[in-house]
Amino acid sequence: MLIRVFRSNFRLVRGFSQTFSNKAGPSSIYSLQGLDHKTEGDQLLTFAKSLVQEYWTLKREDQEEFFVKLATNYGANKAALEHAITLFQKNPSYFVEVRNTATPLYYKLLKMVANLPGGVKTVCDMRAHILDFIAHQTDREKVHSLRRIEEACRELLTIWFCLSNLRLERVTWESPGDILYKIAENEAVHPIRGIVDFRKRIGAHRRCFYFGHQAMPREPLVMVHVALMDKIADNVQTIVKSEDDTFDENLHTTAIYYSITSIQKGLSGIDLGNMLIKQVATKITSELPNIKIHSTLSPIPGFRAWLLRCLHEHSEYGQIVDDFIIRTVRRATGKQNLSKDEVTDLLIKVYSNDRLVKFKIFYFSTNSRSSQPRGFLWSN
Repeated sequence: MLIRVFRSNFRLVRGFSQTFSNKAGPSSIYSLQGLDHKTEGDQLLTFAKSLVQEYWTLKREDQEEFFVKLATNYGANKAALEHAITLFQKNPSYFVEVRNTATPLYYKLLKMVANLPGGVKTVCDMRAHILDFIAHQTDREKVHSLRRIEEACRELLTIWFCLSNLRLERVTWESPGDILYKIAENEAVHPIRGIVDFRKRIGAHRRCFYFGHQAMPREPLVMVHVALMDKIADNVQTIVKSEDDTFDENLHTTAIYYSITSIQKGLSGIDLGNMLIKQVATKITSELPNIKIHSTLSPIPGFRAWLLRCLHEHSEYGQIVDDFIIRTVRRATGKQNLSKDEVTDLLIKVYSNDRLVKFKIFYFSTNSRSSQPRGFLWSN
């Protein structure tokens, strides 16, 4: 009898739990109980604050599951979206309703996080965590869910970190100590070997700049080291080991961007480096008018594949073998009678060679504002 009553009560409790769970709907994250698509304004801000507070109390493995639940249970309002699409098909002016109903609830939450103290940095750090989770996750469904949150974070960060919101800062020995520490500690391309080396890199004939953001004070986002020289260097050791401090900076003709590092992992894939180099090139040119050549020793991802497509005329970019390149190749090979077709064939042969490492190859532009490549140089 007691066993029968116990089983009956157990079924009742289990049924009640399931009913409660179903009534609770998508609220599988404790801090978001009661949140729905009608929530907005200060109430949505309160949920965003609760979400952040809960997230930072979780262990690493629970943080990953937190994002999976966020993507799974707080997406777009399907019923409202279908209704908006029906209205749009009858009247295109309803495109705003389609856009609004297609916006996931988690996107609205993350957007609202930016209104909290340190909120932009929080979203940046969250994206860094998500990228790490994706890199180590093997479950395809979880990766898909994580990717949805990552894409939402990336879209928001791209908007928040547009050029007009960024602040270009030069690093000198007089810069705040915490900034100097972060610049030295995060140099990833050519690690700084000590205080003497660091002083040299931000001293005479050198420039170091970084982007900052008002919402992340005293947090360098991306930095670049520049060497001012009178010619294009063929290797970084020429730059790092240079000891000549007597040369007049105003006589330099070349700015070499030899190291660029993204400091915030959460901003990975957001093209701050490209914007930084363009801003620095403009600033250096305005301060030192004799600087006419801007060069980089950094690798350009996918450059060889792109170059070969252009040489084979399989690219929309068009012809890249111009008179300047023909003269350069003739001078480099010592063959002054090479035709344009012969130069093209030679370049295809050179750049198709997997042993390309024996060549020192440089891509440079004599005008930082030009979208056209000026030429290619190499030496044995």
